[in-house]
Amino acid sequence: MFLRANIQVEYIYLLSDWFKHPSYKDVLDYIISVGCHFYFEYVPLTQLGLPVPPVEDIIIEK
Repeated sequence: MFLRANIQVEYIYLLSDWFKHPSYKDVLDYIISVGCHFYFEYVPLTQLGLPVPPVEDIIIEK
């Protein structure tokens, strides 16, 4: 169905720091083995094909 619409589906895993523990290395190895990407805590905008705003445009609330 997605082929006709020319849509490519890609899975990205968003993991907590919990998965940085060495006992979860097999989980990370599996994700890589099936051709997926993973990130901890956030997904970079560029990975989603979105532009990154210039630093001066970022508003940091205190």
